[in-house]
Amino acid sequence: MIAAHGDARWQVLRTGQRLVDGASVDEWRLRARTLGQEGEWRVWRWYWVNGWVGSNPVHAKWQLMWQRAKGQGDAAAMAVIMVREGEDADRALQSRWRELRDPLNERLSALSRQAAPGHNGGLAR
Repeated sequence: MIAAHGDARWQVLRTGQRLVDGASVDEWRLRARTLGQEGEWRVWRWYWVNGWVGSNPVHAKWQLMWQRAKGQGDAAAMAVIMVREGEDADRALQSRWRELRDPLNERLSALSRQAAPGHNGGLAR
């Protein structure tokens, strides 16, 4: 959860899901009441597990268990992007998503390979 309902610092205005380049992401609209963050924000959150990208935490856990069962390590991540709400918020989020998606996927894939059983991460034994 990005912000708890009833949190005095972050008011949840709306939640939902959307498809971004074929991947499901959670979308939150928040109002901040904390010094330096006042105003409305839009937030995207998604999970990454072995190349799978989605918004469902239960599916992410299943993906992680399947990855580990296949001996592919346990690299996984939850990613969050947050921008100020406004006319350009959607474009800013999509731009940031596209900027981060490939490097994040490459790095996490490399970590997943390194974490696989039998791989010593390049360390001498």
